[in-house]
Parts: sequence; C-alpha cells; structure tokens
Amino acid sequence: MVSLSKDDLDILAFSAFRYALGRKTYITASVSHILMAQAEHLEDNTRQLIIREIKGSIERGEAGMSMDADEWSYLAKYLEERQYEKKKDRVWIYRTP
Repeated sequence: MVSLSKDDLDILAFSAFRYALGRKTYITASVSHILMAQAEHLEDNTRQLIIREIKGSIERGEAGMSMDADEWSYLAKYLEERQYEKKKDRVWIYRTP
C-alpha cells in the first residue's frame, strides 16, 4: 500500500485529471474510474473544481470525443451525488436562545 498525504493525493488526482481532460485515449476512462474510487478521500474543493472543469470543458466542446464527454459527465454526476451524500450525513445542531 502506498501512503499519501491528503494534499499530495489531491494534487496528484487533479494533475492526472487535467492531463486526461480533452484527450482522446483510454486515459479518460482510467482516470475517471480512479477518481470515482478515490472520491471520498478528495477534499470538497478538489471535487468541486473537477466538476466545474468538466462542465466547462463539455460546454466548450473540449472534453474529447463523445464517449469521453459521456465518461466525464458521468464522473461529474457521481462527484455531485457524493457531495450531496456527505452534506446529508452531517448533523446540524441548532441552539435556541
């Protein structure tokens, strides 16, 4: 097992993502699947940045071939659902005066 700090994991994951985004090779699916597997270990801001980058790339037509854009779109949806699940699991305590 390889041990990475959370910061190192975020940097490595985002760098791999940025390399793969827009490419027209197997790397799209490989990176997408790794990011899904590691999603719970990524910082919220990293997940949000990946989602924003995917949506912008798709809107500009820069996400690769249609199958690549589909893969990125699936990843964005997966990460968005993961964000919602994390927020849903939080317990909020309100104090009344």
